[in-house]
Amino acid sequence: METAINYHALFQNATDKAFISRLELDAATARMLKEAVTKVESTLRPLLKKLAESNGLKWPLSEPQFRPQGSSVYKTQNAPAHVPDQQVDVDHGVYIAAAFFEATSLMGNLLGAPKKSLPAATLAKAYFELVDKALRSLCNKEGWRYAEGETKKDTCCRIDLSPKGVHAHIDVPLYAAPNEQFEKVALKFLTMDSAVFAEAKRDISPEIDRDGWDELEVVVMATREGEWKESDVQVTIKHFKDAMAASGHPFVLRKLWRYVKAWRDHVWKKGGGPSSILLMEAVHRVLDVSRSDVRELLASSREDHILQFVFNHLPLHLSGPVMVRWGREAEDLNAGTQEARIQWCEYARHCASNLSRAGQDERMTADQVISLVRERFGSRIPNDSTLVKSSRPTAVPFLAAIPKSQPDPQARIHRTTGA
Repeated sequence: METAINYHALFQNATDKAFISRLELDAATARMLKEAVTKVESTLRPLLKKLAESNGLKWPLSEPQFRPQGSSVYKTQNAPAHVPDQQVDVDHGVYIAAAFFEATSLMGNLLGAPKKSLPAATLAKAYFELVDKALRSLCNKEGWRYAEGETKKDTCCRIDLSPKGVHAHIDVPLYAAPNEQFEKVALKFLTMDSAVFAEAKRDISPEIDRDGWDELEVVVMATREGEWKESDVQVTIKHFKDAMAASGHPFVLRKLWRYVKAWRDHVWKKGGGPSSILLMEAVHRVLDVSRSDVRELLASSREDHILQFVFNHLPLHLSGPVMVRWGREAEDLNAGTQEARIQWCEYARHCASNLSRAGQDERMTADQVISLVRERFGSRIPNDSTLVKSSRPTAVPFLAAIPKSQPDPQARIHRTTGA
């Protein structure tokens, strides 16, 4: 792809001015999130472990496991574009072995019933009741807000950190896994060097995550309504990590996912727009590495070119079903209304138009190029004209196309006639 203007450096450069740098969480938010996740684990681990052990369960089935998921795993987490309406979303699941339900009298006691085999729906509700009580107490202690009433989620427990001035929340979904697979995960983690693993876990390393959690072939997620839904969380993680590996340029693909999510967050200020997982899958499909032109585009590392290509093709994937089979049944990631799909496509086309003009119109100044890009991605695009260059070194630089002063026309005539 050839363009007259190179504005790649607006997105990626060696300074903290780049768009990608401005999508990072600030140090205070990152620190508080890490501390909050640690406190969630420190609250639930001893509680669940003690209950299991007091009813005869032994390690490793007695100890819950915790796992980051979503953007934390893919490292595609962005700072919010508009606060307080938007928040950083951290997903951190808790996993227990099926033996927990078989061994403990907890579930019966919670419901005022004797220890006995209880219906699966009852167990799911009791699981939530137990974790709700513990995390509600933690929130009261820390000054956080626990999601109750209309803000309560059916598929997770939510902790809102905004009362402490951090625009973020932690969602804690509740999972259970077969005993044999759960034991394999625990033993695999034990064999890893503890210091290396602890550091990797703090950094939420996808590589370490894959090494341990691949053993979980079957996972079910509890809901407040008493359902146990088969979870496709591991299949989804594997799918996107495989996509990164297959691209040959995993860091470029990861940044593109972040840019497209940032576009969404800029446009839909109060939330909404295409889901993150839909955008990631759509970008993955647009950048089909079986095509030679896509491979060349990714190898160029010109993120202005790649983004223009992505947005040129994005409406095709946002306009209709995006079917995946990550569980037993096929699922449409683009399950929004037709009205929503039309709006998403319209905004994607607007972005494609701006990116194309920014790269092709040689009449524009650097400031005008930046304005076009900022219109679609927001003020986190750096307002620095030195980051915009001409792509044609043999041509007159477009920034200097209009001379500051005109030469004397008589002198020009004199030189001509004297030739």
